[in-house]
Amino acid sequence: MISLLPQRKKSTLSRMESVLLLICSEKSCGGFTLIELIVVMMIISVLAAVAIPVFQRQIGKAREAEVQLKLGAIARSQTAYHYTNGVFASTMAILAADTGVINSFYYTFPNPTTNGLNIKHQAIAVTPGLYQTRDYAIGVYYVNGGYERATCQGLDIGQSVNVGVLSTDFCTNNGIKIN
Repeated sequence: MISLLPQRKKSTLSRMESVLLLICSEKSCGGFTLIELIVVMMIISVLAAVAIPVFQRQIGKAREAEVQLKLGAIARSQTAYHYTNGVFASTMAILAADTGVINSFYYTFPNPTTNGLNIKHQAIAVTPGLYQTRDYAIGVYYVNGGYERATCQGLDIGQSVNVGVLSTDFCTNNGIKIN
């Protein structure tokens, strides 16, 4: 049988390709332009420039919270030692018998200074700029048969601090007193 209708050529396009050709015009189905990619990269870099320092500072605050807990343990140990022996422990090694060795990756704890009625401990930041950590100091004071405590925080990263001679004194180097 001979057909009078014109014969259609078989299409070389797959069914999916023909659907895409119907849906997409040449411009709408193209990729991103170079300008669009550069703008997105600039937005991401600005966001990162703002977020990374804030994130690092939060990590520094967590490290500072850790050292505050360690200084609190030192102060409690000094109070107990003084109560038992009538004098403050003059070295960290003496306190280690009670508290265990107190150390930190981010801080050093030098031996304390004492005048008999008070004792001062410092936590000195190791590479403070890198780890975003401030120095701390704590003092334990024997006053009228009781104990008082003062804690100071360095005003800025890399600035040393110490507690005063009395628990009511200001911190050295304009440090911030923490209760």
